[in-house]
Amino acid sequence: MPILHLEPLALDFLLTAKNGVGFAIETDQYGWVIRDVNRPYLPLLVVCSIDDLDYRLKVNIQHWKSNYPASEYFLIPTDDSVVNLPEWLHHEPIAEWIPQTMAQPLWLISRIERWFEQQNIKFLQSETQKKYQLVFEKSPSVKLIFDAKTTCLLEYNDAFCTLFGYQREALTHKRLLDILDLHERYRCANFLKSIEHEVKQTDFKSRALTQSGQIIDIQVEINQIQYNDNLAFIGIITDITQQIKSDKEKWLAEEQFKTLVKDGSELIVILDSSACFTYISPNIKQKFHTEVETLYGEYAFDLLHADDVDYLRQCFDRLKDIRRINTRPFRYFKHKKKWRWFEATLTDMRDNEAVSGFMISGRDVTNRIETEQEIIVKNQRYEAIVRSTHGMVYEFEFTTNNFFIAANKYLDFFNHRLFEKHIHLSQWLERIHPDDLETVKYSFLQLDDQSIDNEQEMEYRFLKNNGEYTLVSDRFVLLYEGGKLLKKIGTIQDITQKKLQETLLSLEKDIYKINTNAQLTLSQVLDRVIARIEHFMPESICSILELISGKMFPIAGSRMPVEFSNQIAGAIIGPKVGSCGTAMYTKSTVIVEDIYQSALWADYLGLVDPFGFKACWSVPIFKSDGTVFASFATYHLTTKKPNEFERQLLERMSSLIAVVIENRKAAEEVRKSKERYEMVSLATRDTIWDWNIQSDTIHWSKGLEEVFGYYKDITTTDSKWWFEKIHPEDSVAMSVNLYNFLNSKSDSWQHEYRFKCNDGTYKYILDRAFLVKDDKGEPARLIGTLQDISQQKSEEQRLKLLETVIVESKDAVVIAEADEALTSTPKIVFINASFSKMTGYQLEEVRGNHFGILFGPQSDKRELVRLTQALQIESDCEIQSICYRKSGERFWADLSIIPIKNNEGVLTHWISIQRDISEEKSKDIEKEQLIRELTQNNRDLKQFSYITSHNLRAPLSNLIGLLNLVDELEVHDEELRELIDGFSKSTHLLNETINDLVKVVIIKDNPYMLLEDVNFIETIDGIKEQLSYLFKLHETIFHVDIQEMWVPHVNKSYFESVILNLMTNAIKYREPSRTLEITIQVQKIESQLHITFGDNGIGIDLARNADKVFGLYQRFHNYSDSKGLGLYLVKSQIESMGGTISIDSKVDVGTTYTIIFPFT
Repeated sequence: MPILHLEPLALDFLLTAKNGVGFAIETDQYGWVIRDVNRPYLPLLVVCSIDDLDYRLKVNIQHWKSNYPASEYFLIPTDDSVVNLPEWLHHEPIAEWIPQTMAQPLWLISRIERWFEQQNIKFLQSETQKKYQLVFEKSPSVKLIFDAKTTCLLEYNDAFCTLFGYQREALTHKRLLDILDLHERYRCANFLKSIEHEVKQTDFKSRALTQSGQIIDIQVEINQIQYNDNLAFIGIITDITQQIKSDKEKWLAEEQFKTLVKDGSELIVILDSSACFTYISPNIKQKFHTEVETLYGEYAFDLLHADDVDYLRQCFDRLKDIRRINTRPFRYFKHKKKWRWFEATLTDMRDNEAVSGFMISGRDVTNRIETEQEIIVKNQRYEAIVRSTHGMVYEFEFTTNNFFIAANKYLDFFNHRLFEKHIHLSQWLERIHPDDLETVKYSFLQLDDQSIDNEQEMEYRFLKNNGEYTLVSDRFVLLYEGGKLLKKIGTIQDITQKKLQETLLSLEKDIYKINTNAQLTLSQVLDRVIARIEHFMPESICSILELISGKMFPIAGSRMPVEFSNQIAGAIIGPKVGSCGTAMYTKSTVIVEDIYQSALWADYLGLVDPFGFKACWSVPIFKSDGTVFASFATYHLTTKKPNEFERQLLERMSSLIAVVIENRKAAEEVRKSKERYEMVSLATRDTIWDWNIQSDTIHWSKGLEEVFGYYKDITTTDSKWWFEKIHPEDSVAMSVNLYNFLNSKSDSWQHEYRFKCNDGTYKYILDRAFLVKDDKGEPARLIGTLQDISQQKSEEQRLKLLETVIVESKDAVVIAEADEALTSTPKIVFINASFSKMTGYQLEEVRGNHFGILFGPQSDKRELVRLTQALQIESDCEIQSICYRKSGERFWADLSIIPIKNNEGVLTHWISIQRDISEEKSKDIEKEQLIRELTQNNRDLKQFSYITSHNLRAPLSNLIGLLNLVDELEVHDEELRELIDGFSKSTHLLNETINDLVKVVIIKDNPYMLLEDVNFIETIDGIKEQLSYLFKLHETIFHVDIQEMWVPHVNKSYFESVILNLMTNAIKYREPSRTLEITIQVQKIESQLHITFGDNGIGIDLARNADKVFGLYQRFHNYSDSKGLGLYLVKSQIESMGGTISIDSKVDVGTTYTIIFPFT
């Protein structure tokens, strides 16, 4: 039985009374079975006692399992000797092992109550889990849980499997990224990674792949949770494929509407009840360049043309009875000073809440209205043209073959009334030249092919009443109706004169073209001109005679009989010398229709009779100055009178022949002149230029290429090109000089300036030109030459420079003339002012003397021998010796001589440069004495260093040792102890002072040390480790920016000592009221390493102590442990390594040191 000596009723009472919670207890021989009366769904609790009899406990356990399944057990040992559970009990549902000493009633009651509370919590959690599983697994929403880092799927519901078409087994080991579209995975992975530890709740959109390969659009809403102690996301997936599709369709519809409104041809507006704009379609900006916002609220009738306002008001009044009205065209919206024409549909939509007004759909019909107006104007113009035309306007009906003559001007055209206004085609064709008849018939009778151009033009000959044919141009338009040719409308004009002029122009063009052939001689050109003329007058024989000294000589006419030409050659012109002689004499055209009936030919009939000439027409040919120099003649084998065409041909050809002859002769003169010009250019090597001022063209000779290097094809430029090549410093002066010349009465001009070569260099030139004026006395041409004077200028500048150097030189300069026979020393011919100042001699006193005038008894004999030898071998030489002034005063001089030879290598002069070096010599002596003194002082310092480090160190060490022994003794006399302490402190200070002095001497006396590249980071870290206690004590903040890690070519020990000194100073001289901050920056600037070390300590007053900062034993603060040696050592160590240090400090702000080492 249970060893707890409590009756069941007592226990029941206690349990019931506790907090009002009721329990039911059953007892048997095995123990107590307890139930929670208020929560019967909870498991049972069995409380029993056990002893050390293992078999008995097994029986009890077996009993409980059989009678009270799903229960747990409290085991209470019978006594404290039972301390361990049997091994097999570890597999049984044991709730708690209660030691005997703890099995008191009240404690046991509270423990039982707590057990039931735990069971209730477990039950509730189990129920919650079941509900969660029901909600999660069977939810119609697509849900999943996935790992935050790997996106592995941890849980997913049936809806998830259905959406993506997977069986649950197929989703094992899959990640969320695996079901996403390949192009979306990288973006989503980065997104999930970015929110892993920052965002608790968010959502994103992506595209996913179903198992069948279909791509769907999804939206994922996720919340951050803890899942089995790991970070995870629970998500809800929504298929938004249809939504996106609908949104896209909606967007497209909206865009289509916007496009329709914005880019449509109609202008849509809405007016409120007061006829003010409340909406205007955006296409108003595109069509009329007007912003929509500027019209909102405006009164619509203000934009109407004044003549259309009443009509539109009537239309709006009619909307009271009719919902929609279409208007006639009206003028609206004046744009660029021009009214636009509109047609509109007015709709009353005041009952529509979305509109609440009048909607107007307007169409711009300006083009249509203007076209209609243009048609009216054209019809009016057509009628005016028909009335005013010089030709004949007609209409031909293909259905009746009848003409209608639309203009009466044909009476003037044909000199009389040809037909009635209505005539038949046969009457028309009777007047057509037989050779042109078939072509004209086709244009009237066989034009039934619609592929033929509607607009055509044709030329043919038409018979006039005087029996002559005139050439006409018939321009007509074919009109079709229903695919059938209906009408032909045309105009006919007489183009006889036009054709004549075209023929003459064509002939002139041919002749001009022949004349441009430089390979032909003048005689050949004239023969070809005559051949062209004879083509138009096939029955004529033409010739050209030149007038020379009053006599005429044939120069062209290959068809003219040679015998006839020879007989008239040299004939003197006169009033009755045939046609040509008379024409040149009288300076007028001579037409002889019948030679045998003309008095002009009476004396020459025997000359022409053998050749059968019956008529001769001759035209004089004039020069441009009005003088006759030739004649053009045509001979005919029959009597003949020239017609209008032939008369015009003679006149035009005589003028043309005059141009050809004059041009040819002028070209020949130009050619000869050009040859002379080129020969002059080659002979002088100057650049010749010819500036036509009026046309602003400059022609350059070949010198532009040969002298200045410009390309061969640059032969003609304008003045701008010329002025751009002038040096900027010379441009203004040259332009002003040239401008003044052109406005003066002078004919010649010259100027010096620098001219740019093709390679960008400049040459000095002398530009000389001659001005040519026109008949009005205005400048017409400027012809000049560019002469390269660069070498001359260079020589002038060199000589000027040399003269300046010699005259203005602070050194004494002497020029001596060499002896042609070389038998005597050079004779002085020139001295400068410095020589006179230095020696006291004037030119008159030394002219004709030699250099020896300066030397005396104490002059250096060896130096004088060197000088004499140099003069003998014509070599330059420099000596230093004592010289003598005119006053006899001695001075030290540095004297050098240089031989000067001519182009043939013959020595002509000597130049001597002398300098007073007395002060330098004196300084050299002082320098030598100072060096000796410094050397001795250095030896003394080294000796002192030795004495300090050896003779003083041993006694001092003994004193320190004795003081250490005294410290171990007990001294009861306070006064004696105070004396001993003071003596000890002074001794240690003396020891530190001697050590510091030794360091200084070692640094100063150690020119050779081991230099290497030192790792700055390792150095800093090592020193921070050494001073870590102090840095932590003062909570030091470091700001370190190391851009260059290695410090080049330094001594590692010295460098570490420098950094250590600066850091200890920062600690020692910190400002107690603020946190110590140390800033270190290392960077490479050009070829130097800059180390900046700064602190925010108490600082130094540099205004007072700038020159003392790095001095020995200089103290700036009243600190007991400050010796004034640290910065001195720092500077000494840095300078010994080839570096420099500078300081920038402000009191109560801080101190910054800048250390610079060169990169070697």
